[in-house]
Amino acid sequence: MPNSAALLIARSSTQILSLMLNEKQINTYAISTSRNGLGNDLDSYRTPTGFHEISERYGDGQPPGRVFFERVATNQSVAEADWQAASGTDLILTRILRLSGREPGVNLGGTTDTFDRYVYLHGSDNEHHLGKTPCSQGCIHVGNNSIIDLYDRIHEVPAWCWIG
Repeated sequence: MPNSAALLIARSSTQILSLMLNEKQINTYAISTSRNGLGNDLDSYRTPTGFHEISERYGDGQPPGRVFFERVATNQSVAEADWQAASGTDLILTRILRLSGREPGVNLGGTTDTFDRYVYLHGSDNEHHLGKTPCSQGCIHVGNNSIIDLYDRIHEVPAWCWIG
């Protein structure tokens, strides 16, 4: 990991994501990891563990609540009043930070490859779970305003994420 890189630390036990820059904690964000727990296997619908790099970023300039499909912004948005609703959906909203595993045999390559599993940090229409209950299908849900803040803070720097 380069010295100038941002480090995100996602803790499933507390459902909190910490942003570290230059070895200092800059901010924390409530998150929700997988309702199926942690794990790196393909089709497990678990949040992968270990070190990852933020390899792709999507959503620059999109409004909060914008719906994404296959990493492309659609013309649909979810209103802020509906971000807390227990709708039962699992939409990808606002911004996407795509993860690539960096540990061969753990989260890089073969049936454990995080990038091939399409695992992201992204905005959510299930904000009522953030910081409390794991509810995703493997991704890390972040509040819509929080993912904008995080995205903007790390937009210009290399970023890594440790999940455990």
